[in-house]
Amino acid sequence: MNDAVEIPDAYQAAFRRLRRRMPADMLADPSVMETALLYLKLGGEKLAAHRLGLFRQQFETECSIYRRRLVEDVVEEEASEEEDDDDEDDDAAEGEDD
Repeated sequence: MNDAVEIPDAYQAAFRRLRRRMPADMLADPSVMETALLYLKLGGEKLAAHRLGLFRQQFETECSIYRRRLVEDVVEEEASEEEDDDDEDDDAAEGEDD
């Protein structure tokens, strides 16, 4: 399944079910895969699914924070561009009055 993490045959089916619950970006992270396998071995599929749910929540929170920062940056850039345009319009209006 994953080249970085060796899944024992006894856990293949449960691990496949767990993978379906994970966002695609998390599937590429070997540490998440190793942690899922560890929880699967220690406490079974239910415990591993709970831990993956916590991973997913943290992942989604980080993504939303990142998106919010991107939106704020875009809004700030647009506001500064509008101010620059207003300054240019004011300068042009003053030049016409002279």
